[in-house]
Amino acid sequence: MAGSYGERFGEMITGFRERTEVLNLPVIAGELGRFLALNPYYKESATVVAQTEQVLDSLENAAFVSSEGISCDGGHTHIGTDSIREFGLRYARAFLEVLG
Repeated sequence: MAGSYGERFGEMITGFRERTEVLNLPVIAGELGRFLALNPYYKESATVVAQTEQVLDSLENAAFVSSEGISCDGGHTHIGTDSIREFGLRYARAFLEVLG
């Protein structure tokens, strides 16, 4: 399934934009936590991240938010409290940048 993620993600964004009749609807998506690579249940996370970034790079009014330096809560699954605040600020900056 991960191998076709980019195609499905792109179709979903196009569908949202068409159904809302806002063809330049802003789209912001964040990178999965890099710590997921340490969790055996998320072996395909690098594939999903690469395809997410590729799709967003190909679209107008879209941004990809890096999770570099974002840490987990200890279980290699969820983002920690301080990091989620930082990630939220990154999303806000990306959104403002997309809006111009």
